[in-house]
Amino acid sequence: ACGEKGQDVALYEAVQNLAMELCPQLGLSIPVGKDSLSMRTGWDEAGQKHSVISPVSLVLTAVSPVDDVRHAWTPALRADLGDTVLVLIDLAAGKQRMGGSILAQLLGEFGGETPNLEDPQSLRRLQQVCHEARSHEGLVLAYHDRSDGGLFACLAEMAFAGRSGLTLNLDLLTIDPFAADWGDFKIRPEQVAVQRDELTLKALFNEELGVVVQVTRERRSEFMDILRKHGLSSSAHEIGYANPRDQIEIYRDAKCVFQQPRSRLQESWSKVSFEFASRRDNPALARQAFEALHQTKAPQAYLPEALVRRLSELTEQTGSTRTGESLASPKSAALALSRPRIAILREQGVNGQIEMAAAFEAAGFEAWDVHMTDLLDQRIGLDSMAGLVACGGFSFGDVLGAGNGWAS
Repeated sequence: ACGEKGQDVALYEAVQNLAMELCPQLGLSIPVGKDSLSMRTGWDEAGQKHSVISPVSLVLTAVSPVDDVRHAWTPALRADLGDTVLVLIDLAAGKQRMGGSILAQLLGEFGGETPNLEDPQSLRRLQQVCHEARSHEGLVLAYHDRSDGGLFACLAEMAFAGRSGLTLNLDLLTIDPFAADWGDFKIRPEQVAVQRDELTLKALFNEELGVVVQVTRERRSEFMDILRKHGLSSSAHEIGYANPRDQIEIYRDAKCVFQQPRSRLQESWSKVSFEFASRRDNPALARQAFEALHQTKAPQAYLPEALVRRLSELTEQTGSTRTGESLASPKSAALALSRPRIAILREQGVNGQIEMAAAFEAAGFEAWDVHMTDLLDQRIGLDSMAGLVACGGFSFGDVLGAGNGWAS
């Protein structure tokens, strides 16, 4: 909110730190940005004027080409590959600052020291680790970042995505830093006895930079060698494993301090989305999806059979079969189906229509550039189109109500 006390300086310092200090160290550039300089609102209540402003906030979106999405890492835990381990790569050097965290907000605690990226090179080293790990076929089974909600939310989301239980051991993350033995590393009783509950909450819910990676126990040393090569082995901690019991368990000092069925936690996590979907979409289908959370088979496990069945139906309808090719292969699927036409609607102020057309082309559609005047003058009809796409944007030069009309 520019013009408010201290906000102009805060904005200047934020931009300077990002563009002049951080990005050059990481070798990154910011091709485009959007600023909102009047993030404030005011109202009258009981004859008193009130106002609130938004603090300086930065939202970054990273983009990169992906040659084959089938090789992308996902958060979904794999519980079907035997003995696996979960490795936390902590980029905060053991710090557990709670300022601004979701836990602090829930407890009504405001202020305090917030997480920070003090060593940009650690982020670069993490990228190098990920790049090299990709060259080791099948080494990384699952990957997720520690962000909103901290480590507990990170691991829970991994368990939810994979319909898997997990067991977490907090001993290495709850050592009192003032009592730590930095020589021959052994956990002494006095180390684990100091403020255990507070340290447990900090370990679970701090939102410092970090990621969790799942690898098989058999290949654990292979992954650790990569971390060691890039100087991150001291930041890596083996914290748990996927379990077949569909339970989320947390251990501390060889005692289970938390245990809940994965499905129960996932129901709580999905409840708000379910309520929205029940009102916005088909209530019966929303209920069906919500009740499916109890299934221990990951959603992706159901896809191949359903897709093959659907491809078989489509092939019979189009009559275009290629002998000798399996319907399960993406190549044969693309060849077996005709390219449906899709109309990409264009008008003054629309953004992203070129990228949208490219996405549909890559997905096997035949994208048509259709302007509103083409429709009004009946040069192009929609009868031959399989669908219509209206991209967003500042339609009609921000004329009052135009965006509302375009959305309608």
